[in-house]
Amino acid sequence: ILADDKVAYVYKSKSQIDKNIVNVFKDMGLKVDLINEKNLPSNFDAYKFVFIGDERFKYKDKIKIWKFPAIVSNYFFGKEFGLTDADGVSKLAATSPLSVKKDNKVIQVYNKARFNGVSIPYYYLDKKNKAKDLIEVASPYTNDGNDLGDVISYGKPGTKLFNGQSTEDKICFFGIIESDFW
Repeated sequence: ILADDKVAYVYKSKSQIDKNIVNVFKDMGLKVDLINEKNLPSNFDAYKFVFIGDERFKYKDKIKIWKFPAIVSNYFFGKEFGLTDADGVSKLAATSPLSVKKDNKVIQVYNKARFNGVSIPYYYLDKKNKAKDLIEVASPYTNDGNDLGDVISYGKPGTKLFNGQSTEDKICFFGIIESDFW
């Protein structure tokens, strides 16, 4: 199998692996290798990209997202990964299903607003505290015209991060994390 055919999904707990995400990758024709954070390879050259899900990793310092192509869907380590300053990743929820604004179009991203009485959130990088070189793809839609930041953004190779690192490859922040409600 070629590197273009494989994705590494880094996880801490098997119970937290998002099967919907795994299935999306498989539907794209990718083979998914599930890699426990305790067993990270020395490099990820064998993979098209690495997916970092929404878990509180114990070995977060070993997940150097700037060294490999990565998709990050994580609320907990914005500062450590260099995506944000010390304020970290932000979260938004509402009483109606959340939407984003992309190319001046409003796109609903969830099919409901609440599950078991709890609001269904997405994450975003607040424009006041995100790494400045990250490029917005979609922003939170709040119906008041305010641009809060990036629900989806990406960085090209050479993107300067808040942790002093520069990306060696492409990275993407993807904050629409509640895949059961896509």
